[in-house]
Amino acid sequence: MHRNISEYFESNGKLELFDGPAKILPPFMKNNTLYIPVSMLPKMNINYKRSQGTLQLTRNEMSAKVLHPVYTTEAGRITFSSLIQKGYGDVFLMESLGPAGMLAVPDSRGSKTNDKPIKMGNREFNRVKFSVDLRPGPNPLGIYSSDNPSADIIVNRIVKDPSLIPVRYTHDTYANNLVFNKPTQGCLRVQAGEAIEVSGSVITDSIQSLGWELMKFQNGDYQTSSNRTVFQMNENREFSESIVIHEPGSYLIDIHNMNIFVGGESSPYSSEKVAEIAVEVLPKGK
Repeated sequence: MHRNISEYFESNGKLELFDGPAKILPPFMKNNTLYIPVSMLPKMNINYKRSQGTLQLTRNEMSAKVLHPVYTTEAGRITFSSLIQKGYGDVFLMESLGPAGMLAVPDSRGSKTNDKPIKMGNREFNRVKFSVDLRPGPNPLGIYSSDNPSADIIVNRIVKDPSLIPVRYTHDTYANNLVFNKPTQGCLRVQAGEAIEVSGSVITDSIQSLGWELMKFQNGDYQTSSNRTVFQMNENREFSESIVIHEPGSYLIDIHNMNIFVGGESSPYSSEKVAEIAVEVLPKGK
């Protein structure tokens, strides 16, 4: 589509026509109309091109195609490939944190292979590889770009021996400063209604208060399944809690440092997650 475009700036509450080289202005409201610089259009999947006073707008229809949107493996780390349309730009692998938003996977930028481009109709795709560590159970992932649509993936990791899986920490610092006595493993398989004891000790002053929250995997992502509860710690900074899950399914027991808050522009503020324990809850009698 084509539009005749004149470039304006705001001066003393009035819109004035530019006379000379254009400069980028921040967005502003005028008479219930939002004015934005054309440089922001690609973030709304709209490409633009100027030519002799005319601005040509073209909707960006590039896409990322996932060959297997649902995948099952026993591996703790996998490398997989996706097809990225030519011209799509840089893409990154993100891990879902449920209501807290998405987190970039370490070294998340995909690397293009030397394979020949793949043609689908009038579009051309390159194969891009990603690598990621997997938690036990479902792993909701997404391939993201700052100015293009995303592609979602769910990788289910099957664990035959839960006792071999360590507690998953968000950072090595927490692995040194937070010790679990029960469970000592990061993957549990229990029956519905069975009590789960979570106990341990904190050996750093940076964690003054510790809490837990239960997350259940449903509708393709982890959703909050309980209110956040603060651990009661004694004078030796030891904590203990008994958790009971009544409904079968895949869960995460998220452990939070209640003194540090993260989030903001792309996700709501929340206390910082420091560790997690994956729980597979089976129906009673199984």
